[in-house]
Amino acid sequence: MADAVYAVVLEPRRVMEPPPSDRLFGALAWATVWLYPQDRWFVEKPERFVLSSAFPLIDGVRYWPKPLVPPTSLDPSLKVKELKKVRYVSEDIWTEWMHRPSQADAWPQRIRENQWRIHAGGLALATRAEVRADTGDRTALCTEEPVPHARIDRLTMATVPSGTLYFENATFVAPAVKFWFAVRMNPDDIPLFRALLRFLEDRGIGGNRSVGMNQFRLHSIEPLDRPWWSLRSRRWVNLSVYIPDPGELDWDSSNMFYEALPSRPRAESEGPWAARPLKRAFLYWAEGSIAVARRAKPFYGRTLTMRTLPDGSRLIHSGLALPAFLPET
Repeated sequence: MADAVYAVVLEPRRVMEPPPSDRLFGALAWATVWLYPQDRWFVEKPERFVLSSAFPLIDGVRYWPKPLVPPTSLDPSLKVKELKKVRYVSEDIWTEWMHRPSQADAWPQRIRENQWRIHAGGLALATRAEVRADTGDRTALCTEEPVPHARIDRLTMATVPSGTLYFENATFVAPAVKFWFAVRMNPDDIPLFRALLRFLEDRGIGGNRSVGMNQFRLHSIEPLDRPWWSLRSRRWVNLSVYIPDPGELDWDSSNMFYEALPSRPRAESEGPWAARPLKRAFLYWAEGSIAVARRAKPFYGRTLTMRTLPDGSRLIHSGLALPAFLPET
């Protein structure tokens, strides 16, 4: 059976950040280690689950990453400055742009004419019809509050003798917000995928799980049939934490627009990597970046081997990207 793309909806339990695709991949890999220790799909076939990052689902409206499209003219208006801070666009705006990709010069005008609205604390852009009248600009996508933690000795995995406290900002999600992400997989793998997410419901995804953060309830897994999943061109929008394979992109193209960011994430603290939790640093392309490939294919990117144990076990980090293909021009 051919692979298909599915939308997975997670219902946060109040304190949760939208997990990026590499964090989702790592959580699924560790869930597999615990539940199915003989299965090493994350090493032998990491493209078994090609994941997007998680994005907001606000009042039932699915949001996507804002495409990184540079303007062709200078506009010093206030709306342009507000638009720079927007991270997500609604399904209607995303669909319109994916069918007719164009420069972003007209976006401020549509905001000024009240066709589109910036809301959710300035992070989201939606059509007027998609923003509920009773929430509107008052609905913050999330709020941050300082939460105390006890400092941990990473060698003994216990609190330090002095009991030192430190504070870290925690993300509290608004009641109207869920998170969703897309995954390309074979339909036969849905039972396995569902079992892994059920295991992660109580365990959580990301850091601070022991104090109840980043936990969720699996809401749904449904087919997501969209025209941009078909291999219709070589130009595509990145939906993931993408680590490019240099040979897969057309670096001579003038139609690539991307944001390259540094990262040095941590390894799982409960595994054999706890003594050296930091992975090596790398650069990745942010969600919304626009790439031009040498040829169209279902996924791009590569995995990195962060560390290898004497027994041959490898610490893998995913930079695989789920592409949304733009129409041929």
